[in-house]
Amino acid sequence: MNTSEKNFESDIQAYLLENGYYSRTSHDYDKKLCLIPQDVLNFINATQPQEWQKYQTQYGDDAQTKLLQRLAQQIKKHNFMNLLVI
Repeated sequence: MNTSEKNFESDIQAYLLENGYYSRTSHDYDKKLCLIPQDVLNFINATQPQEWQKYQTQYGDDAQTKLLQRLAQQIKKHNFMNLLVI
């Protein structure tokens, strides 16, 4: 039995990937926004499809950019944990 930390990390990653999590690379992360934009957009679309549709209708082609910039701005201003309870 391999009890190294690397093996433990690999086991955790394998378990997570088998149960719906996605592996990300540094290229997926937007340093300016401090977010993984595609994850945010996937979450919004999956959990609030009607509201997202209204937002897209209102802002058109700029909807994704506006949402991500606003979210990043609010996280910076209030911190992420405070936004979860608002």
